[in-house]
Amino acid sequence: METIKILIINPNTTKSMTEALKPLVESFSYDNTKYTYFTAPPGSGPASINNDLDAAASAKACLPHLDPLLESHDGVLVACYSRHPLVEMLRERVREKEKKRERGKERGKEKGSSKKKPIVVVGIFEASVAASLMVLGGGGTSMMKTDEGAGEHSGKKEEEKEREAFGIISTGKVWEALLSKGVYEMLGVRALDDISPASSSSLPCARFAGVETTGLNATELHDAPQDEVKRRIQDATRRLVKLGNVRVVILGCAGMAGMEEWVGEVVDRGKVRIVDGVKAGVGALQMLIRAGF
Repeated sequence: METIKILIINPNTTKSMTEALKPLVESFSYDNTKYTYFTAPPGSGPASINNDLDAAASAKACLPHLDPLLESHDGVLVACYSRHPLVEMLRERVREKEKKRERGKERGKEKGSSKKKPIVVVGIFEASVAASLMVLGGGGTSMMKTDEGAGEHSGKKEEEKEREAFGIISTGKVWEALLSKGVYEMLGVRALDDISPASSSSLPCARFAGVETTGLNATELHDAPQDEVKRRIQDATRRLVKLGNVRVVILGCAGMAGMEEWVGEVVDRGKVRIVDGVKAGVGALQMLIRAGF
């Protein structure tokens, strides 16, 4: 099997965040894989992506530098936990390159060349949501029936069991609404304008419990005192699992890569699974590339 080449993109300008991803990514035991890393050029965009405006600015800054790198890779991972516009921008560039290649074949310029597999582009946000739904499994809401008594007026009492759900812990409070909206968009759920993202009873998707945040931005996850970072991540996790029947906790920031042990200390590991967005993203790319999807 030929070597699979994957490009890991950090769309902010903080090189140390890219470096922090490397030990996690390189620890994966996927055969015949080469990873390369990209950080937004210094001064070209935000040092930390703290809202959707930062995401848009970082996408605009990175795209010209990434365009020439696409053809030399089989897969691309956008390592920013959001509905980052760079994901769709790169997918559109891939589609344009495929159309151009097909036109070249029609004109005979690439006659006899083997068909190139499409370049796969994935974001860690969408990969983590997809992984969480697969971990949860199941479909309909389960019902528990109990006898109320015997005789003429006996009957059955149906008690609805709370559906198992996933939730996200992230950085600044702004992400509570932005990530909730992103989940609804991805799942095709029409969210109400007046919902409270932190209230599971008002959420329009039974499999999604909500988002809780630490109040730190992405760079502070590594720059702030680590005991304070740990405390905030664990506090956010405790709040999240109280929102409902949470069985999957997603680490909703690339800067949280490798911090799942802290989350594991405050949840029942026998019941709650922890999904790292970077792990989910690399895993999704490996599956899609190897399957030829």
